[in-house]
Amino acid sequence: MTRFSRSLIIEAIVFALAMLAVAAWGCWASGQDAAVVPKPIPQTTAWQDEIQAELDRAGWQAAWQNKSVVVQVPAGVYRFVKLRIPAHVALVFGTGLASREADLIYVGGDDQTLIMMAGGYGPLLAGCQIRSQRLDAARLTALLVENCINPQLLNVRVDLRGVDTIGLDWRGRESLAAQNVELRAAVPLRYGWGDNGSFRNFDMGANGKTDQLPNTVVWIAGMPQQINFDGYQTWQGGNHAIWGEVHSNRSGQGLNLYNVRYEQSTSTGDASTAAIHLHFTGRSLESLLVIGSRWTDRQKGWDLRGVRSVTRLGGYLPGN
Repeated sequence: MTRFSRSLIIEAIVFALAMLAVAAWGCWASGQDAAVVPKPIPQTTAWQDEIQAELDRAGWQAAWQNKSVVVQVPAGVYRFVKLRIPAHVALVFGTGLASREADLIYVGGDDQTLIMMAGGYGPLLAGCQIRSQRLDAARLTALLVENCINPQLLNVRVDLRGVDTIGLDWRGRESLAAQNVELRAAVPLRYGWGDNGSFRNFDMGANGKTDQLPNTVVWIAGMPQQINFDGYQTWQGGNHAIWGEVHSNRSGQGLNLYNVRYEQSTSTGDASTAAIHLHFTGRSLESLLVIGSRWTDRQKGWDLRGVRSVTRLGGYLPGN
């Protein structure tokens, strides 16, 4: 037997074992490469090990076959502590067409990231609501997207009510596409860095419970590189719609706001603050574009430093 023949036999055995493992955990939907995970066990987190193992297997298959794999989970209530979605893997709850097809209830302690997309191309999450069983759970991040190319979020809702919580934290790399997303947290959205981000149809509310974090709906923690908010944008709470104080050695390319409707909190908001507070040092943000948006009457419109070009078309911005 030649070395080449032995190699083919080994590959065939590995493939057969992989298919047996798939059959034991679920079934592949015709034409979709989708694993269907068993129904959850009520009141326990037993399903978490099953779904994470399925996600890891899907990641291995995606890397081996060089194509995306869908892991489809039935609608239901799921208790969990932490999940990681690998590159080229889509985690879809129910049909993925509504944010509350699955209710993901976090049952862990403070200081935790709940769902992570870290590294690689094209991870996707769709069709779920993420909330904490403990309403006072502090310093949680519901969704962390880090060093990914073309990550996607579709029909996702986050509801965290504790101190210094973050709904979505984007820490690079490029082409994030998020649509039909609702975020409720101390800071609903944090932008760390990343190129070409699209945030479409966002409903966000800041709960005002911040000790270490800025009291804002959107926290700009890095230099924006073509970041777009469009579709419908409904933002509430906090002192600011957008807040950022950034020192960077890299120039920013653009921050574009379309159709934002912002209402500052009347109970926790400070009327002396600006709806848009952006201070850049080191290098400048090339352009800020604000189209068709409306901001709270009780506060001034913006407080800008290090922004080269500002364009406002339509809408209403008090004090500017």
